[in-house]
Amino acid sequence: MATLELNTLRCIRRKDLTGKDEPRIKVNGDPVWNGVVKKDGSVNIGVTIPFDNQVSVIAEEMNNTKAKQIGAAVNVRESGNPKFLTFKTSGAWYEVDFEVTEQASSSTTRGARR
Repeated sequence: MATLELNTLRCIRRKDLTGKDEPRIKVNGDPVWNGVVKKDGSVNIGVTIPFDNQVSVIAEEMNNTKAKQIGAAVNVRESGNPKFLTFKTSGAWYEVDFEVTEQASSSTTRGARR
């Protein structure tokens, strides 16, 4: 058993041509967070999700009630993860800082750039 903590979302390149993006994060298909971010901006996510073995994380950009997935889903495992999650298409680019805490040994695997 482990815990995924989604910390910060950075908008490197926004999807919307004007204004701000409205990103939404899904874990294993369930929406867990949504917010508003401008280009070169970052926002706190602050969501913690327990999981076993691995979870699938998806970033979407909302346009009213329509969602467009940004890049491919990223699988987060109990260990051996990238430094941060990258969601990228030709029109948008988000990065998400995260941490995974393994419950059995109480160790933390940092996935965030500092």
